[in-house]
Amino acid sequence: MQSVRKHILTVACLLILLFVLAGGKVRRFLGKIYLGAPLVLLNNYVRSVYYSYDDKNCVQYLWQKRIKIKPVGRKNFRDGCFISDLVVIKGGFGTPLFASCRLAKALVRFERQVLQPLAWDYFGVAIKEIEQAGAYNCRPVRGRKFLMSEHAFANAIDITGFKFKDGYEIKIKENWDTPGRAAKFLRDVSKHACLYFTSVVTPDDNSAHSDHFHFSVGLFGNCTGN
Repeated sequence: MQSVRKHILTVACLLILLFVLAGGKVRRFLGKIYLGAPLVLLNNYVRSVYYSYDDKNCVQYLWQKRIKIKPVGRKNFRDGCFISDLVVIKGGFGTPLFASCRLAKALVRFERQVLQPLAWDYFGVAIKEIEQAGAYNCRPVRGRKFLMSEHAFANAIDITGFKFKDGYEIKIKENWDTPGRAAKFLRDVSKHACLYFTSVVTPDDNSAHSDHFHFSVGLFGNCTGN
């Protein structure tokens, strides 16, 4: 199984590398004949196949950690997207969260090993709820017509803030650039996130993320060393 995933990843990387290394004139020519679209569509397909060979023990791991989930497995949506390992997380995120099992596993590890310890260090109280704007969303990356977002695979979550057990609340939009412990806490959270996710986007990266963190566990990302 691992060898199949390695072959898929190798082929995908080689194709993308060939396109990236092409000279400016070549890329402009390829753009005119729209070769970029097939390459991007291949990228989408490779990711969907890669994710279908994911950790088969993921659901068991979540149950062992006493996480309230409903395993769905493969789910085909009317909007054209499908998830091979969908689960519904029933607690800790306000509303039920539809996520891939790989994302759910990363969130559990991150919450227990980073988020809660930081909450105790900064405020002396545990976090009750991770406020979020959803994980699954069948759409392309903003500004890209064909390249599907990791949200389309339920591999990404947009986190907008945190509620603590004593009623205290931190909002990324309101607290990211403010002085004090709240901003330091948020920056510490985002700094450690790359140990658990392949991509981490914060308000410092672009205006589209001015009010939330984007954490994903996709095949590609901007985190290194994990």
